[in-house]
Amino acid sequence: MSKQHDDFPIDEFETPQLEFRRPGVHRTKKSVWRKVMPFLLVTVLCAALGVGSVFLLTRNPDSRVAEYLGEVAGTESASPEPSQSPAEEPADEEPAADSDAGEGTIDEPVDTPSEEPTADPSDQPTTEPTGEPTEPATAEIDRTSSVRVLNAGARQGTAGALATKFKNDGWTTVEAANFEGNRPSSSVVYYRGSENLANAEHIAELAGISNLLEVDSLRADISVILLRQ
Repeated sequence: MSKQHDDFPIDEFETPQLEFRRPGVHRTKKSVWRKVMPFLLVTVLCAALGVGSVFLLTRNPDSRVAEYLGEVAGTESASPEPSQSPAEEPADEEPAADSDAGEGTIDEPVDTPSEEPTADPSDQPTTEPTGEPTEPATAEIDRTSSVRVLNAGARQGTAGALATKFKNDGWTTVEAANFEGNRPSSSVVYYRGSENLANAEHIAELAGISNLLEVDSLRADISVILLRQ
């Protein structure tokens, strides 16, 4: 009998059943994570909402949750301490200001500054004029004094050139000649008497000589002895 049924062609009503059964065989099984993931997401969201609500309630000072945690109690215990300290300080400062005002009226410190400025101006003018009269003493040079320039071994024409330099400086009596006698060891400026010291110093500065000697007997008031350098 079975063989006879197999010989018959497939009816059009039998094809949908066969097509429906074939793809069902190849379906993949659902993984465990797909079943568990919805529950995990719900638990995570609930935990996040719980933590967020607790955080917001604790940040609000009017909430009872913050009172249970002890945050409001800590702020109330710290607030009375600064309120007492500033109240005590101004009470101590007021009598101190009154005592200072009373002492100032008795001591009368107004007299002390009046004595200092009176002493300062009196000292200043006394020191300033003392230095002024010393200046004209160094500037007293008599260019009418006689000057001799003697060549004691220097190059020829050195004495004449130096004598011309003195004349250009304003000296009226200048003579150039050769030195006679015992020669000194180096160039020197002789001057006669202490009254010619300032003149000799000026002459020595023009000649570039640092050695000055006072001599009693000289033909001129100042003698410049030139040696080869």
